[in-house]
Amino acid sequence: FSLGSAEPTEEAKKILQLVSENIKDLNNRIAIEGHTDAAPFAGGQMTNWELSTARASAARRELERNGLVSERIARVVGYADQELYVKTDPRDPKNRRISIILIQPNTAETNLLENHPRQTSTTKDP
Repeated sequence: FSLGSAEPTEEAKKILQLVSENIKDLNNRIAIEGHTDAAPFAGGQMTNWELSTARASAARRELERNGLVSERIARVVGYADQELYVKTDPRDPKNRRISIILIQPNTAETNLLENHPRQTSTTKDP
């Protein structure tokens, strides 16, 4: 992702298409997490919390656009700069990323999701 943007780069879109092609026929539920670097978001109207959630949502849309069935999405979450990839450099561009997690069947999380089907998308607030 470019600095301050929730729009996936063209390279990211190609990667998300490849990921979608490789997971669309699996049965796993999917969690998508958005992350930012630690640079404060300029403009005052949006914070890194909203930006990280918007990145996760953008990734979800790309996966669905490339054939992933929306019912497979278990949650879409934003973590802002709370889970840095490059901890030694909080502003490193590598921290601006998404995580796609395949939830293994028959885990406590899968059982919880099946017992509470309306609680399939959540956003983590500070």
